[in-house]
Amino acid sequence: MSEETTYDKVPYPINAFAQTHPNSLETIGILFGMDPKPSTSCRVLEIGCASGGNILPMAEQLPESSFVGIDLSATQIENAKKLSEVAGIENVELKQMNILEFGEDEGLFDYIIAHGIYSWVPDGVKDKILSICKTNLSQNGIAYVSYNTFPGWRLKGMLRDMMLFHTSQFEKPGEKVTQAKALTKFLADAVEGEDTAYSKFLSKELDDMKKYRDNYIFHDALEEVNDPCYFHEFATKAMNEGLQYLGEASLGTMLTQLMKKEIAETLSRITGNIIAREQYMDFVRNRQFRQSLLCHKETTLNRNINIDTFRKFKLRSGLKPVSKMPLLDDGIEEEFKHRSGNSTKQTNPLAKAFLNELSMADPEYLAFEDALERAKRAASDKLNSVDTQKAEASILLLAFRLYCSSMIDFVNNATSCVAIPSDKPEIARFARVQAANGLPITNRYHHTVRFDILGFKLAQLLDRTRDRDAIVEALIKEAQTESLNISQDGKKITDKETLEKILKFKTEQLLHSFAANALLVN
Repeated sequence: MSEETTYDKVPYPINAFAQTHPNSLETIGILFGMDPKPSTSCRVLEIGCASGGNILPMAEQLPESSFVGIDLSATQIENAKKLSEVAGIENVELKQMNILEFGEDEGLFDYIIAHGIYSWVPDGVKDKILSICKTNLSQNGIAYVSYNTFPGWRLKGMLRDMMLFHTSQFEKPGEKVTQAKALTKFLADAVEGEDTAYSKFLSKELDDMKKYRDNYIFHDALEEVNDPCYFHEFATKAMNEGLQYLGEASLGTMLTQLMKKEIAETLSRITGNIIAREQYMDFVRNRQFRQSLLCHKETTLNRNINIDTFRKFKLRSGLKPVSKMPLLDDGIEEEFKHRSGNSTKQTNPLAKAFLNELSMADPEYLAFEDALERAKRAASDKLNSVDTQKAEASILLLAFRLYCSSMIDFVNNATSCVAIPSDKPEIARFARVQAANGLPITNRYHHTVRFDILGFKLAQLLDRTRDRDAIVEALIKEAQTESLNISQDGKKITDKETLEKILKFKTEQLLHSFAANALLVN
């Protein structure tokens, strides 16, 4: 019987992290000249898999790959096994295990993931995590390790110290979290209106805390160990273990080109290698969190990314034209806005056509060459042959910049989804299990999607056995009980005719939202 941990008492939030997905890690490896194992036929280890919110949807999405998840918490592993069994996921092995007990006999893995672990464990366990990333990593493998960093964590660490001092007088986890939030509010209120870095920091922390669930706050801020480090310290430890720094899970954070010109030029002058440059970039940005990728020290990398490599990939984008009918004429500016709020403005006909084709294909992926050919046809009467050649060359650069700004996604192997709801729509089985358990739903691209109670109820019904009428009929039955409240002017509706009218409309609306959010499957 294993010793009970704080994660047994307060399970960690169950979420998916798209940046840890083998599809994403494979792309970064290819860009830096590696030959990583295709995500469609790889072996993956997740260290600290909690209740399976990250590893289980991966395993479902990649049925020809195999997955192993370990966690110290028996409760969380038991929860993960139950979810896996109900969802019928057979290519995953879940083990309750101390990281220190993980041995060479566990075999080699093409991708190793340690998200939200490294900073929260003692030094000996940190060393073991890096040892696993060396000993159990295949020849062309990639390891992902996230951790808190200085200098950005200095102020956050100061607030954590205050929280620990204040909450030490309370025993129950719920009380500790309540008091941690109360202390933060007290401190923010005390300096409200002051034009100081401290007051601005506390105000932001208070706002952020309102967005977090209590179990996240408990483990992120109040765990016994939370030990940030400087990037160069992490990189040195990795090198001593026989590993080398590959890059960041988010490539754009590595580019000095996205900084002010004079800052980028100075960094270029004062830094002689990638480790020093990344450390100085942390100083400039006051960075507090990293998601670093490692590979074997012997692996040959190409730091000069050849953007022609993008021609081999498939891509999708959440960019949508602001105009209903974007004009492709040369010189007319059109804005394309991403769901994140970021946007790009383009005047070149081919660039506008390219982004518009991606928008129309979304949420499905397109092969780069296919997207380019579609764009050339759409803009054929707007460019002459010389202009087309120049514009085509610039499309790769545009796509690369948008990828680095997280407005375009590139993968070597794309998971499939359905853009238009069928007569008998279906979402992935694990997503239905998540909905039935009131958990955030993971879409086909490993992003977390949240819906209201009606969305959760609908998701559970989408197993390809029901047409629209059957779906609405099932929702009407739910609405006539206490499990689903459909109201109008503040009054609960129970009569079938009114419910049918409302739920037909809402169901169609939600189905198209499910499709747009890459939840529907073939």
